[in-house]
Amino acid sequence: NGGDWAVANGGEDVFWVSERDGWGHIYRYASNGTLKNQVERGSYKVADIVRVDSTRRHVFFTAWGKEAGVAHYASLYRVSFDGSGMTLLSPEPGNHTIRPVPRAPYFIDTYSQIATPPVTVLRDVDGKVVMELARGDDTPLRAISWTPAEVFTVKARDGVTDLWGILHKPSSFD
Repeated sequence: NGGDWAVANGGEDVFWVSERDGWGHIYRYASNGTLKNQVERGSYKVADIVRVDSTRRHVFFTAWGKEAGVAHYASLYRVSFDGSGMTLLSPEPGNHTIRPVPRAPYFIDTYSQIATPPVTVLRDVDGKVVMELARGDDTPLRAISWTPAEVFTVKARDGVTDLWGILHKPSSFD
């Protein structure tokens, strides 16, 4: 699995990410192409289907902008095939890059924010951090006057829509 589609139950369920409602969401189809249901919905965009668990009937996926105030960060979620039980599995603030552990009920989650070094953890299918695997250190960079980028927002021409950006300043910026 991984990406914008996945097959489960020997082909009985086919999951596909589509923007048919104006947002990127997961739809479940039968093997004959009949739409069974839209798995989740809202004002956010599904980034990837990470894993499908046919036994527990769960879809694990990442989405951008589902959490309020962090439109530029992706997080990991779990939802049942029928759309019930939506659960945030990566609550730490930051952008989460998720890699499933093959043939095991775990994910490797590397997350960071624009101004913080990455942290990599092993996470179970309920979102619990099993162990920390690595933690970045920006001390050597800061020692040579490096400064992290800054996130900012501005209003679009319509005066309503927030546009997000990242500002990189030279180390000698005054």
